[in-house]
Amino acid sequence: MALGYVNTAGTVPRKRRPRAVGEVFVSCTSTVYLGEQSNADPPLSGDREPGDERTANADLLRHRPIDAVPPSPVYENFAKYETRHHPGHYRPPSLTVVRVRHPAGVTPPAINTNQPPKPPDVPPRRKHAAKVVSDGSRQVGCCDRFEQQSVSTFVEMWCKNVLTTWLALLSTLPSSAHTYVCTDRSSSGYCVVENVTAPYADATFPNAETVVRIGNSTIPVFGRALFARLARVENLMVHRLQIEQLELAGCDALDVLFASYNAIERVTAVEGLPLRQLHLYQNRLTDVSALRVLTELEQLYLHENLLESLRLETFVPMRQLKILTLQRNRLRTIAAGGSRPVEMPRLEQLFLQFNALPHLDPALWRMERLRVLDLSHNQLGYLLTFLEELPALGAVGLHHNPWHCGWLFGMLERVGARELDAGIDDVSCGGLRLEDRLCCSENATAPDPVLLLVSRTDIVDELQQQVRGARRRIETLEEAQRKQTHQFGELAGRLATIERLCAGRGGGAQDD
Repeated sequence: MALGYVNTAGTVPRKRRPRAVGEVFVSCTSTVYLGEQSNADPPLSGDREPGDERTANADLLRHRPIDAVPPSPVYENFAKYETRHHPGHYRPPSLTVVRVRHPAGVTPPAINTNQPPKPPDVPPRRKHAAKVVSDGSRQVGCCDRFEQQSVSTFVEMWCKNVLTTWLALLSTLPSSAHTYVCTDRSSSGYCVVENVTAPYADATFPNAETVVRIGNSTIPVFGRALFARLARVENLMVHRLQIEQLELAGCDALDVLFASYNAIERVTAVEGLPLRQLHLYQNRLTDVSALRVLTELEQLYLHENLLESLRLETFVPMRQLKILTLQRNRLRTIAAGGSRPVEMPRLEQLFLQFNALPHLDPALWRMERLRVLDLSHNQLGYLLTFLEELPALGAVGLHHNPWHCGWLFGMLERVGARELDAGIDDVSCGGLRLEDRLCCSENATAPDPVLLLVSRTDIVDELQQQVRGARRRIETLEEAQRKQTHQFGELAGRLATIERLCAGRGGGAQDD
C-alpha cells in the first residue's frame, strides 16, 4: 500500500491507468515508500507534527518486519530539513498530488544510509501530470527541486514538435502553383475564372483566351503580378473583386478594362499602354491625374466616384479621347488650366450632371467635335460664355439648375438660333419658367462682371497671341520671298551674261 495522505476525493479519473496504485498528497518535505499489501504496516502516529518526516521514517522502519526487504522510496524531496521551516513560525507544508506506481517486478535495492535515496526511473504519466497545490504561506524556492510535469508544459512541447514537423514537411514540398481554367462561358463570350487567390507569381491562366472575366474572388491589389499572368488578354473584366489599388502595368496587350463596382482609391499607370477603353465607375477615386499617361484612350468612364476637383488638362494628352463621363461625383471646381486653352480635338461626349458645380467657364475649351454636353442637376447660376466655342454642339443639358433669369433668357435665344436641345425641367418651378422649358430665379446668382472680364480678357489674350504668331509667320514668309527674289535676280543676270557670250561667239563665226 502507499503511505501518506490518501486522496479520497476521487476527482481524478483512473481511466487508462491500469498500473496506478493510488494517489497521495505528499508535502514538499516528504518521502514516499511503496510496500506490498501483505505487509500490514501499522499506521503512523497521528499526534506528530506535520512535516516531521524523520519521525515518520523512523516509525516505518521500526514497525517493519525483521525479515522484510527494506522499502525503496518511490518519490522523495531532496530539500534540506534546515531550510524547510523558519524559526519561530509554523507553516504547514505545501501538498502535491503524486501518482504512485508499482515498479513491476523490480527488487528494491538495499538502503544506503550514507547517501540520500534517489527516486526510481519511472516514466511520468503525461495526461494527468502532477500539479503543485501551494498555499499563501509557501516561500519561493521551497519546492524548486520537487520534480513534476505540468499539463501546460506538455501541451506546449507537443505543439512545438507538431509545428516543427509540419514546417519540415512543407519545406520539402514544391511550391504550390495555382492553375485556373474557364469554369463558365458568359453570354457575352467571357471566359469566367473564379476563386483567384495569392500568390500570383506562379499562377497559370488559360493561354488561348483573350476575353476573360475574374469572379468570386477578393483581390485588394490588382497590379503587375496579375497582369503579367494575363499577358495575352485583350478584354478583361474584374468587377466586384473588392479592389482597393489598381496598378496598370504589364498589360501590353490589354485593349479594354472593366474595373467597376470595386473600392479603388488609388490608380497608377505606366506609359505606352494600348488601352482604348477604361471603365472605373462606382469606385472611391479622389484623384485621376495618374491617368494622363494613357494617351491612347478613346473612352474613359469615371462617374460615381468621389472626385471633388478636377483639372481638364489631365485629359489633354489623350488626343484620341471621345467619351468622358464625370457625372455623379462631388465636383465643385473644374479648372481649365490657367490661361492656356484646353484642346481636346476628338472629344464628342462630356457628362457633368449630378455634381455640385456653382460656376463653370468653358471659354477656353477647344472641343471642335463636342456634340453632347450635359450640365444638368448642378448649382449653376450662369456660365461665363454662351458656348460659342463649341461649334459642333447638338445637345446641351441645362435643366435642374438655379439659373439667373437674365442670363438664361439670352442663353435660350442662342440655343434656339442653333436649334439645340437644352432639356426641360420636369418639376414645378420655384421662380419663373422661360419658354415653358427651363426654370430660373430672379434672386439667383448674377454673373460676376469681374469673372466675365477675366474670362473675356483670357480670350483676348489668346487672340492676341494668335495674331502675333500670324505676324511672325508673315514676316518669315516675306523674308523668304525677298531671298528668293534676290536669288532670281542673280540667276537672271547670269542668264543674260551667257546669252551675250553666246551671241558674240555666233557673230565671230559668221565673219569667218
